[in-house]
Amino acid sequence: MTVLSSIPWPKTLPPPVFDSAAITVGTPIISRRRSQSGRVEQRYFGGTGPDMLSLKWRFDISQLEIFRSFFVSDLDLGTKWFSASWVAAIGYPADYVGKFIGYPEETSQRWKNGAFGYSEISCNVAVVNPLLQA
Repeated sequence: MTVLSSIPWPKTLPPPVFDSAAITVGTPIISRRRSQSGRVEQRYFGGTGPDMLSLKWRFDISQLEIFRSFFVSDLDLGTKWFSASWVAAIGYPADYVGKFIGYPEETSQRWKNGAFGYSEISCNVAVVNPLLQA
């Protein structure tokens, strides 16, 4: 996994809702094989894999359009890495970067007085130290 550069998170978008965040710590890639004698050999390759964050955002209609544009155009449908100040708020060093895993899912919409209030977007984000992944 190579991180060449990262695109900054739009300043007009809010951070994720942290009360619903879930973190799965990355594990190293493991290779296991059984020798002819029956002994099992286990090898670790590289450092740890990326941590996986399960996150949720609440966007109003204008923020939702900015997010969609950022995901589709700037991140090329989530295939590029991004940097965001909210990554440090979760507890990671400020230089860590994130990448969307899969397509963000619009989980619900809230309406206020017959008008659009906000939309919730859920998705998984991989977070890594770009210096260790190069």
